[in-house]
Amino acid sequence: MMACATVTTTKVITSYTDWDANKDGALQRTEFIDGYTDSNYFSRWSNRGNSISYNDFLVDAFNFIDKNRNAEIEKLEFDGQIDAYYFGTKSNSFNRWDKNSDGLIDNEEFIEQAKTNQLASLWDNDGDKTISAREMASGMYDLCNTNNDPKVDQQEFDQWRAKRNTNVSSVQALHQ
Repeated sequence: MMACATVTTTKVITSYTDWDANKDGALQRTEFIDGYTDSNYFSRWSNRGNSISYNDFLVDAFNFIDKNRNAEIEKLEFDGQIDAYYFGTKSNSFNRWDKNSDGLIDNEEFIEQAKTNQLASLWDNDGDKTISAREMASGMYDLCNTNNDPKVDQQEFDQWRAKRNTNVSSVQALHQ
């Protein structure tokens, strides 16, 4: 009897041109989502499998926003990033999130306000109370497409990727 082994390979997609499947020089939403998922970006954002719970999403969002990794979000960190998580749909006041008025937002304050403002549900396209890799990719497309046209250009992609890689390094260190 002969034994067979199945070998699966992960497609490595690292550049803008790799993600541009139709080679038209622009990333359409489907190309971006496919590139994001094929590149395994989601597993670098979260080591919890193919989807994450709302609570895990909020914990990781807190860690991404907390750039200096001091377990508190300062006004400058908050103002520079929170609106992007809401895709510009909400106006967020630092003071509203800083419940104890100490000039910092701790994890508990952040999660309470994020739940009140339904942050995770904005990323959950199918309403199943989890965020899948494809849903995360769709949200990342919206963050990357800063001029809100029907494509992501090379400059938008490079800016998104540079910002994202800085944040991922910080969060990965917390998960280890």
